[in-house]
Amino acid sequence: MNSEKIIARFIGALFLIAMFSSLVGGGLIEDVLSKVNFLDTIYQSATQLNAGVILEIVNAISVIGIAILFYPIIKIKNESLAIGYVCFRILESIFCLAAAVIPLAIIKLNSDAEMLIIIRNTIASTLIPLGFSLGALILYFFLYTTKLLPRFISIWGFIAVILIMILNIFKFDMSIGMFLALPIILNEIVMGIWLITKGFNRSDN
Repeated sequence: MNSEKIIARFIGALFLIAMFSSLVGGGLIEDVLSKVNFLDTIYQSATQLNAGVILEIVNAISVIGIAILFYPIIKIKNESLAIGYVCFRILESIFCLAAAVIPLAIIKLNSDAEMLIIIRNTIASTLIPLGFSLGALILYFFLYTTKLLPRFISIWGFIAVILIMILNIFKFDMSIGMFLALPIILNEIVMGIWLITKGFNRSDN
């Protein structure tokens, strides 16, 4: 198996790990923080909260891993694009880490819980989607122009990112938010599986 195929499989696996850890980790944390008077029960929910934080940290590490593995691939075609992609994904990862550790700070500093929740909500609803969207637009542009993956994946990704940006701007409720987020969730799952099973398509370059 050549190195390109191995890298593609690693990237695909990281996409799936990032998606799983983000959805499950974020869900575990939100389930604790969304409870009425959550400060009264947060200590009893420490195990669940810690599990969510660990998964979010795994997500952040996976995001950086994807960027690092994609960097030399994108750099071959456009170094500026590669640097931009890595920078935005690092920012996304930093924001993910911040959103993950704030719940732990709430346990230590429950007197400042309300302010910390506001900060976390801003990070989770604005900064993380912003970093993700900008990085994703670069990636899908690169994949579309190089045809390393089938173009339907890139076009699907573009549309999905636009929906995330709309969600980020208009702050819809959770039901509409999940509907708008579903295309990018499915896109990254399909892309991850494609990379693992088929790898990059060099024949069209």
